[in-house]
Amino acid sequence: MVKSTDTILNIKNVSKNYDTNQVLDNVSMSFSKGEIVSLYGPNGAGKSTLVKIICGEENADSGEVMLNDNITNFKSYSDALAAGISYVPQEGGLMENLTVLENLAICLKNNLKIKNFNKKAIRSLIAEKHYFESLASLLDVNVVLISAYEQQLATIFKALMMDSEIFIFDESTTNLNPTDFVKFKEILIDLKKGGKAIIFISHKLDEVFDISDTVTILKEGKVISSNKIQEITKLEILNLFKSKLEVDLHKETNNLTPLCEIQILKAELNQSEFYLSKGEVLCIDSNDTVFKYQMGYSIYEELNKVKGLKVGLIPALRDSEGIFPNLSVEDNLLLNVINQSKFRKSTKKDEALNNIVTELKLKFENWRQNILELSGGNRQKVILGRWMLTDFDVLVLIEPTAGIDIESKTIIHNLILKLRKDGKSFVLITSDQGEQEMLTTRFVSFKNDFKEVC
Repeated sequence: MVKSTDTILNIKNVSKNYDTNQVLDNVSMSFSKGEIVSLYGPNGAGKSTLVKIICGEENADSGEVMLNDNITNFKSYSDALAAGISYVPQEGGLMENLTVLENLAICLKNNLKIKNFNKKAIRSLIAEKHYFESLASLLDVNVVLISAYEQQLATIFKALMMDSEIFIFDESTTNLNPTDFVKFKEILIDLKKGGKAIIFISHKLDEVFDISDTVTILKEGKVISSNKIQEITKLEILNLFKSKLEVDLHKETNNLTPLCEIQILKAELNQSEFYLSKGEVLCIDSNDTVFKYQMGYSIYEELNKVKGLKVGLIPALRDSEGIFPNLSVEDNLLLNVINQSKFRKSTKKDEALNNIVTELKLKFENWRQNILELSGGNRQKVILGRWMLTDFDVLVLIEPTAGIDIESKTIIHNLILKLRKDGKSFVLITSDQGEQEMLTTRFVSFKNDFKEVC
């Protein structure tokens, strides 16, 4: 049995600068056999640079990387791979113009542990693990024609065939749906049972808690926390990224003024009735995700019936319900503006759009850039910015930060609290417990067909 104390990789006092920008500052951490360690932090925290140093693609300015108590001197990723370190990127791990089999052949031809390389041998290896079964029918298919999950599966399979001791998964779940994530988790558990050391990098906090034994948090190039997963909560992690503004605004709920009553008369939603106050975040909570989502959309419908109330919606499915994929960043932002043609010609347009960019730290190349070219976090900012331009009274938020990076999540949380301070009201439906605790002023909880308001 492998002990989690069997350290295989040590990072000691590693620092790295690019000109005057220090991306890693005296970073130390260790990784053990039979352990899954997650690296978590916003974009620019230093995660990718650290991985490049481990894999020999970058050199540290100072400090040491030690593998099995020996200082490494890798000149390239090929050196790291030969030493037993496999890197599985989010994308780009395969050559799209080749078939799956051809990609595997290139990787495996120099692996002396695999004799008589041929398609039959590969099929036999695939059959050993049920979660690789779908690859058997794809061996002769060009990579460009298979799904994101299948590409990820092929990349992982390629890494496994190298029989490495350390596996680095860098945002490998970004393109996976929940069903495929369950299969991915099985792979990691099997690797862990086999005594492999696993480094998992993700911006999805729920996945970090679902997968990890340890979570190490980087911010601005420094390790600011490292804990066993059972010794820290999601909220405690989110609090590490809170600004002073969030601390000052959180839970200032005294003397809230009732804004309106909400009546849901649908029998399947328990014919519920509750009120919403001005300047609060009302969280609708239930163990049933479908019920929560239906309640969120129904509340949006009912609030739109209230005369004089301007109501907006951040839907659960960002890409299919929230954005218009054939439109530009600017067009997506201006969709809800009344008298749009007049607004576009006015001097107010540039000022309003620039304020959105400043408030949300929106990152894009130009206003005519297609919305699909933006990251998930920036797309979500555009949807939120669209409603900010309408000066809403109430915004219904359904999974407002699902699947986005911690930096974007923090910006959106910060803005919600600021807008609440300004008297805006929110109805929140989220599966993220840390987000619930951070934003919510009052709960309406539906558990076992029983409604509780607190």
